[in-house]
Amino acid sequence: MSANLLESRGRFWLENDAIPEGHFAPRNSVSGDLTILPNGRSKLNLDSALALNGSEGFLGRVFSRSKVDGSICGYLFDGRKYVQLTELFGAGGNFGGGGPIRESFFAERCLVSSEAFTAGKLPRFRWLDLPLDGYEDWIGRGRIKVKNGRQSITAVYPREAKFRWDVGGSPLELHQWLEGDGGEDLKSISWRERALLKFGFSQAGLTLDEAIVRASQMEDLLVLMADCNRGLDFF
Repeated sequence: MSANLLESRGRFWLENDAIPEGHFAPRNSVSGDLTILPNGRSKLNLDSALALNGSEGFLGRVFSRSKVDGSICGYLFDGRKYVQLTELFGAGGNFGGGGPIRESFFAERCLVSSEAFTAGKLPRFRWLDLPLDGYEDWIGRGRIKVKNGRQSITAVYPREAKFRWDVGGSPLELHQWLEGDGGEDLKSISWRERALLKFGFSQAGLTLDEAIVRASQMEDLLVLMADCNRGLDFF
């Protein structure tokens, strides 16, 4: 099983290209493969080259592998999600020999959404969801109680209420739930306790840079409160 956060084929285009009504991608989009690595950095391999506005030409990007102006949007076939890649760097390509021109990019940031990104409009964030995997002992998880009977095995999970605090006028919530297989006629069942912190902001929300700073501050706070050196997983 791959350790990458995401791997998918899709269609990709320049950020300002409009999506026609009734379509999931612009007509001039190109096919490619997107991989999001465990550290959040992304690698995009395109089956043809994009004419990025304000950037040096294709040959210059292939040979210099320097920072690239603009951003790239895309639609992923797996999960039917939209993505926006920013902080782009050229990652090489190939051409000639009678074959198709291909181009690759690295992206420092990749946003994934169930809705298409609006051309020319920067996203803003009203909530940050911070997964708490690895903080089980600190938040007191481990409440799945299993009882072995003569004819059956019973597992009980007492559902926790949602906790909510006010932090300087912003809501902070702790959500806990049970995740796993269920239903009838299963040969195996796997349950896992999950938890996350939801940190809310004003109606205007935060820019991406502001959200990254706030997430880093929350990570530092958790490390201090839990008295551990484990940071948050990439989210």
